Amino acid sequence: MAGMFGHKKRHQQMSRKLFDLSWAGPLAQSQEAVATGFSCRCQTERLAGEPMRHPLGLIADRLGQVGAGS
Repeated sequence: MAGMFGHKKRHQQMSRKLFDLSWAGPLAQSQEAVATGFSCRCQTERLAGEPMRHPLGLIADRLGQVGAGS
């Protein structure tokens, strides 16, 4: 998916193949998948139909849950 590569129209088919080979399976098995890269998150949302979060957002949520329970 490699940054802007997968966003370009001429690379859409290859981007889909790469996604299917490397991301689709693990995402289907995960309840909370995260990615640091903006393009990875955008392309995953486009190809899988679900948004992917940045890890820091997930950590912030978890820290908020711990703080609220204290």
